[in-house]
Order: sequence, then C-alpha cells, then structure tokens
Amino acid sequence: MAQAKPTIHDKAIDALMTVLARRDWGEISLADVAREAEVSLADLRAAYPSTGAILGAYVKRIDLAVLKDDSSDLADQPVRERLFDLLMRRLDAMEPHKAAIRRLRRGLRYDPFAAKAWNQLSVTSHQWTLAAAGVTETGALGATKAQVLACAFSSVLDAWAEDLDPGHDRTLRILDEQLGRLERLAEAANGLRQLTAPLRAFCCGSSRRDRSAPGEELSEANAI
Repeated sequence: MAQAKPTIHDKAIDALMTVLARRDWGEISLADVAREAEVSLADLRAAYPSTGAILGAYVKRIDLAVLKDDSSDLADQPVRERLFDLLMRRLDAMEPHKAAIRRLRRGLRYDPFAAKAWNQLSVTSHQWTLAAAGVTETGALGATKAQVLACAFSSVLDAWAEDLDPGHDRTLRILDEQLGRLERLAEAANGLRQLTAPLRAFCCGSSRRDRSAPGEELSEANAI
C-alpha cells in the first residue's frame, strides 16, 4: 500500500522543526517555513495563522504520540510510575527533533513572550498527561496541577536537550528528582487539606447560615 502523501499541515510542522534546528526561534519567518516546506505563503496561511500555531501543532503531534500507546498496563502502578512512563514517552517522541528543541529552549530564556506562549502549550499538554495518568485534571485544582507538572518537566526538558549521553543518565536522574518533589508536594498539600478540613467546614457552615438569614427574616415578616 502506498504511503499517504503528507498534508500541508504536516509539511509545515516538519519544515518549522528543520529550520529551528539551524536558527533561533526569534529569527524564523513564515517565509522561511514556506520555503523549507516547498509551499506557497497562501497555502501556508490557509493551514496556520502563525509560526506559533505551527509550533502548537507540533506539540499536539507529540501529545497524540504519547496518548496513542496503550496505558492499561499502568493502571495498577503508583501515580509516580505512571507519570514517569508518560513523560519518557514524550521525550522519546521528541528525540528526532532534539536539536530544534535545544535551540528553542535556549531562545526562550531571552524571549519572555515566547516563553509565556510555550508555557501555555505545555500546561495544556500536561493536562492530557494527568488524564492519561488517572489524575484529576479538571477545574482550578487540575489547572494548578498541570502548571506544576509543566514547571517540573521544563527542568527535565532542559536537561534532556543538552544530554548527549545515549543512556540519558542525567535526564533520568533529574526526571526522578522532579517526580520525587512532586510526590512530596502532593503529600504536603493533602496533609494541609486534612489539617484545614475543620476550618473549611466551619466557614462553609457559616456561609450557609448567612445565606439563609434573609429568608428566615422574610418568613417571620410574612407571618406578622
């Protein structure tokens, strides 16, 4: 069976990562990407609105590569082991574009606007990581968890991008350290939640009583 012809979306992603391996993020233009992808600017515009959107599509491609693998064998593993496996899958999926990621990570140190945009992409990705690990990712608490995980993985990604050892010993060590910190943070947060449970229950009870007071006064007034 003939291999499917790459779409313009895929060609643009591959072109961006190829150019990024050679040039800093802030120097890459839409024309550079179109030229590398061998497509017109009009066709590139029809596919993506900006280089940032193309980078976002690359991150989504990595997400899909991580999520498509069966994770059912991780169900009985501790959360730390599940996250370790999922984050290693992410690094493996990015390996072909390691030079581009290395250049991107270096450039983000001097571009706060690009760093902020990258952080948002990372937080979104790690909401899916949490979901795959069986960790609640909804609501404000879920968003906070995803942000914390994104920050932890940022340190791992920096180490991985500069780690030229085939065994990735330094990367594995830092990943283990970061997951250990997350585990301790989760335990501390859970302990704090249990410690403050009586106070939160009292405050919620007081709030409910306050909300019911006007209704009670109205009922008494109607009875007169």
